[in-house]
Amino acid sequence: MDLGTRLLLKHLSALPLPAEALVLDTGCGTGVIGCCLKKHNPALKVAFRDMDALALEFTRMNLQLNHLEPSGVESGLLTVEDRRFDLIVSNLPAKAGLPVLEDFFRNCSSMLTPGGTAAVVIVAPLAETADLWIRRYGYIITKEEHTANHSVFFFIPGKTPGASLPGGLHPYLRKNTTFLLAGKPLNLQTVYGLGEFDTPSYASCLAAELLAPIRLSGSALFYNPAQGLLPCFVAAGKDQKPENLFLAGRNLLSLLISAENAQKTGVPAGILHVPTVETLVKQLPPKSLSLLAAFPDSAGCTGEEEALTETARQVLKPGGYFLVTGKSSDLARLEKLGKGFLRRQHKKNRGYRSILFTP
Repeated sequence: MDLGTRLLLKHLSALPLPAEALVLDTGCGTGVIGCCLKKHNPALKVAFRDMDALALEFTRMNLQLNHLEPSGVESGLLTVEDRRFDLIVSNLPAKAGLPVLEDFFRNCSSMLTPGGTAAVVIVAPLAETADLWIRRYGYIITKEEHTANHSVFFFIPGKTPGASLPGGLHPYLRKNTTFLLAGKPLNLQTVYGLGEFDTPSYASCLAAELLAPIRLSGSALFYNPAQGLLPCFVAAGKDQKPENLFLAGRNLLSLLISAENAQKTGVPAGILHVPTVETLVKQLPPKSLSLLAAFPDSAGCTGEEEALTETARQVLKPGGYFLVTGKSSDLARLEKLGKGFLRRQHKKNRGYRSILFTP
């Protein structure tokens, strides 16, 4: 539990709440805040929400370990458009970007019941900005504390709350950018919080060069697609357009923007929001993919290389393609595990490598 969460929980322990109050822990991470509230007051109806599928898995585990029953554990972005809560809590993620955080404060009033409270903690460098947003959008601060590293704000809507704006991807949108990938121009909408917002990564360039000459049909799945450059590169091809496109990974924001960009190419994409790559085996029919293109987690999750190769064995058709792109050191480990796969081609540049396998 980080210091910001501890500070927020200290103040939440003294907050009076009605019986069976509706609580939202948004950007919940592993669910610490909501679990502590539920443990302290079992009658609370606590919903948990995050865009990271792995974080939600840990939330479910923590609920089970503590014998707690949530009102919901759901994938989603920071704001909610269709429900209201008596209490909204969040350890606000600074990495989400200022437009996303401002949208949260702007729209809190539309997520709260009459008399409801929002209680947040934010890192100290953003405290003055958060205070400005709270006052700009017509809230009344009922409690605050500032330390060297974090600030806590409790606030309620005033008599004239600020107007809310459309939610969804709107606050995350950054700019439209034209990328050149393996000689092909692609115009994509990009978002805050993800890389490749103005320039293709070395990884995407290497992967596109390997896929450029390949004629694809059937179903293709892209794991960890970032802003969607590679799936759009494939979907925009004249000779290599798959009939079905799937996007999978932990990060819901990445999947949503990639799907929106793919839609512009005329190939709708299905989204598989999964905590780990091996979960795909449960969601896809055996031997159903013509292409599995994966960008393994750059953090080098323990066992991911083995899980990725085993998943490819189970979901790829005979004659299908398994494309893996990432740091050279990570792919060296994966290649040792790739028994049963034939390396067709590979490219490398500046510490990154892309390898094309077939079963």
